[in-house]
Amino acid sequence: LNRLRVSSRSCVAGRLAAPCASTGAPECRLPSPETEGGDSCPETQELKCNLLRRLRSSKALSTTEAAAIAAELRQRQLLATEKEYTIVIHALGRRRSWQDALGFLRDAQSCATAPDLFVHNAALDACKRSLQWKAAAQLFADFQVKRLCPDVVTCNSVISACGMRNQPGLLALSLFEKMPAQDVERDIVSFGAAVSVCELNHFWERALDLLAELQNCAILPNVIVCSSVMSACEK
Repeated sequence: LNRLRVSSRSCVAGRLAAPCASTGAPECRLPSPETEGGDSCPETQELKCNLLRRLRSSKALSTTEAAAIAAELRQRQLLATEKEYTIVIHALGRRRSWQDALGFLRDAQSCATAPDLFVHNAALDACKRSLQWKAAAQLFADFQVKRLCPDVVTCNSVISACGMRNQPGLLALSLFEKMPAQDVERDIVSFGAAVSVCELNHFWERALDLLAELQNCAILPNVIVCSSVMSACEK
C-alpha cells in the first residue's frame, strides 16, 4: 500500500513537471522547491506557460501587448531559466523593443545561473533588428569578459547590426575577417551581411573578393549576395 501511494505521488509530480508541449518551451515546467522567485502551485505554472506561449507563437501581438506580457512575467517573478528569458527577449526583439530586451538580459544576469549563449544571441538579434550597432558591439565585447564562445549566429547578428556606412561597416568587415580565427565557420548569411556592408560603403573590389571567396568555400551564392555585389559594382 505504501508503495502504491509513493507511485501515485510520483506520477502526479511527473505530469506537473512535464514541459509545456503547446509552447514548445522545454523549460515551461514547475520549478524545484529550491528555485528562487518561483511559485510552485500548478495555477501559477499554467499562467506562465500560457504567457510564454503567447509570446512565442503569436505573431499578431502588438508591441504594446508583448511588452505587457513581458512586464507581467517580470512582476510575478515567473522567469527562472535561460530558455524562458530567451523566449521573452526574442519576442521583444522581433518588435524592435531592443531596450526592453536588454533589460531582460540584465534580469537574467542577476539569476543564480549565468545567462548562456542563447540568451545573449537573442539580445544581439534584438539589437540587429533595430540597427543598434553600438549596443551590439558592446554586447559582443562582453563575450570575452563572460567567457562565452561566439558562434555563427552571434557573429552574423553583430555584422548585420553594424551593416552601415563608415565606422560601423568597417567594424562589421573586421569581425567577418576574424571569424575563422575564432573557429567560427562562415555561412551564406555571413557572406551576405559582409557583401551588404561593401555595397553600402562602395567597396566594389572587396565585394568581388568576397564573391570569389564564397565560391572557394563551396557555398553557392544566393540572389541576395549576387544582387549586392552587382549593386556595389554599379556604385
